[in-house]
Amino acid sequence: MAKKEIPFGYIQDGKIYLNAFLNFPERLIGEVKDNDEETSVHYFIDRFEQYKAKVEELERLIHDTENKGSYLMKLRHMKDNIHMQDGLGDYEPLLTKLEGLEEILLEVIQKNRIRNTDIKRALLMELEEAVKIVDWKEATDKVLDIKARWVKTGNASEELNDGFEQKFSLQLDDFFDRKKAYFEERKQLTDIRVKKYEDIIQKLKKGEVNTREGLEAVKLEWKEVGKIPAFKYKSLQREFNFLLKKAADPRKRHFDIPSEAEQQKNLEAKNALIAKLQNLNEKDFEGGLMALKTIKNQWKAIGMVPKNHYREQQELFNQLADTLREQFFLEKIAINRDKNYDQKNSREQVRVKMKILKDLLYRDEKELQTFYENLQKVSAQKSSFNQMLDKKLIQQKHKIQIKKALLKSFKASLDQI
Repeated sequence: MAKKEIPFGYIQDGKIYLNAFLNFPERLIGEVKDNDEETSVHYFIDRFEQYKAKVEELERLIHDTENKGSYLMKLRHMKDNIHMQDGLGDYEPLLTKLEGLEEILLEVIQKNRIRNTDIKRALLMELEEAVKIVDWKEATDKVLDIKARWVKTGNASEELNDGFEQKFSLQLDDFFDRKKAYFEERKQLTDIRVKKYEDIIQKLKKGEVNTREGLEAVKLEWKEVGKIPAFKYKSLQREFNFLLKKAADPRKRHFDIPSEAEQQKNLEAKNALIAKLQNLNEKDFEGGLMALKTIKNQWKAIGMVPKNHYREQQELFNQLADTLREQFFLEKIAINRDKNYDQKNSREQVRVKMKILKDLLYRDEKELQTFYENLQKVSAQKSSFNQMLDKKLIQQKHKIQIKKALLKSFKASLDQI
């Protein structure tokens, strides 16, 4: 059957063909239905017009939207499949239009990536500082804010994007892993402390404390157990105070005062323990903490010392013990925070600990300010809440005093290293 020319194609043997254009060969796109050539041709012309309308709609969206880069994949799909369209029409101008739009999008994307690179580089620096914050709540708030801004920011430049994403994810994962480990460790510590409080209560219940010195020792032991959540502590403290009062009742207990010779012997034993404290190595935080705990228990087990030596000796022991505990804590933080800490020289290690100590000191001083503010708000009359704040104030001042003394000693040591 003879070939019949139609707009942008031809009909032969009842088949409809699209003419070749650019580098694309002519192609069969359909057939004549019910021997009605005119209707069939109009059908394929409409198919072209529909495709043309899609190109024009895409062009409009790209010009009107702010996030132009989001249309790149759709545009490329239309451009790459234009030679497969089954409509009759002039595809060459449409392809030219799509290629022009692609160039516009690539230029926009390139500019955006340059801007995104600067933003993500700044966010990485923000994250590096945020994960170092000692206060977990403050740190978490900042990290989550940075994460939200990171997600909203598009890709960085192609050669840097993967590295940026990997570095960001690693820092984020490390932060939340450390946070999880911290709170798990804190929960374990709380459980241990609750058990210690319960053990002390059991000693009182069993009547194991039956001397004046024993009562003083058990009071000190209770104070040194450590902080636990208030809702757990309240009932334990109530029971402890009741049993302590009962144990101290002179009608039910008799306390023997040691002889002068025994008191002198106790003084020498406690001085020996002070010497042990002075010889502990602050870098051995695991072994040191165990040794410190043992020495404290031994201290509490020693009886009364001469009255004129008691306060001075007790204050020295507490000062040494608290300073060592702070040094062990600093050493542990330094090792956890700086993976190369052990490879650093003594001077660099001191600088690392000084930076951590300054952060901790800043936090403690902020808490001290809060205590002062709370004290101003409560009534001048004595109340349980007021007394609690007074006690916390003393403890907080002591913590700050210890840290300042340590910082001073670190500064002095830098001049000698």
